[in-house]
Amino acid sequence: MLRGLVLAPVVCHTKRVNKATPSGLPTVTQLSQDVATGFQLLIEEGDTREIGKFLAFTTEKVIAPRWLSDACGIETVSAPDDEEGQQPKYDLQAKSGLRIQIKFRGGKTLHMEQTRRTTGKNAGAGAKNGQVRYSVDSFDVILFVIPTDYADPTSWEYLAIPAEELEDPNMPGFCVGNVPAAVRKRYAGKAQALISTLNEIASI
Repeated sequence: MLRGLVLAPVVCHTKRVNKATPSGLPTVTQLSQDVATGFQLLIEEGDTREIGKFLAFTTEKVIAPRWLSDACGIETVSAPDDEEGQQPKYDLQAKSGLRIQIKFRGGKTLHMEQTRRTTGKNAGAGAKNGQVRYSVDSFDVILFVIPTDYADPTSWEYLAIPAEELEDPNMPGFCVGNVPAAVRKRYAGKAQALISTLNEIASI
């Protein structure tokens, strides 16, 4: 997947750019060029785990919402905070109320566990060995974004799986730590149709 990828060289300049957003944060500046350089280095090193961390935010905020809009005709917003001001365990919400969890996965395994402290709010049946399982009612559907060519995000694959299909029989009420191969095969190539159907049902 990484072989043969050629990225344009990034030219960095040290002069300061004063243009800023209303919040005081810079727009296109040295920092944005440094970020591009950092991504290029990650691609050259081929570390899919670190690439996934790097692209997680962009996938959740830009790439997945764009695909949902273009491919499914579904407009989404970031999940609202809960009553305690905490971010819920899903990422996007459609106007219908459909709750969508987004996962960027560049490796062979579609793992779902989160690395969190297993005390306080994360304590309970879903927490073990530093990993926190999603409860089945945390989201309605999970959308895996799977890169096939880092130079062309429009060619990436999308895999959607309903939450109830991921319940762990050994931990009722919680999702599996990794998506079983049989479940992955069952839903391969059906992301657009599935999400569109679930959105229609949520609209009723």
